[in-house]
Amino acid sequence: MCATTFPGAGTAARDAIAVNAATTPWPGMWRYRAVLPDVTPVTLGEGWTPMLRSKRYANAFVKEEGANPTGSFKARGLALAVTMARHYG
Repeated sequence: MCATTFPGAGTAARDAIAVNAATTPWPGMWRYRAVLPDVTPVTLGEGWTPMLRSKRYANAFVKEEGANPTGSFKARGLALAVTMARHYG
């Protein structure tokens, strides 16, 4: 269940996600709570990683996943897995 109800057949509206993300007190991936399970998160602030312009390709950007608290791109998935494990006991 989502933290917020959106119009449509179970699909979150892009504009509503952006509004919620801009007004949430949660850092990292939990700013997108509208499309995540409605649970109390376990987090270290993962997902607030910068987008950097590619030095090789003029119109491409890359995510700097080493900026996650764990230094890994796996931080988001693991944070959600630990959150759900705690939620279900």
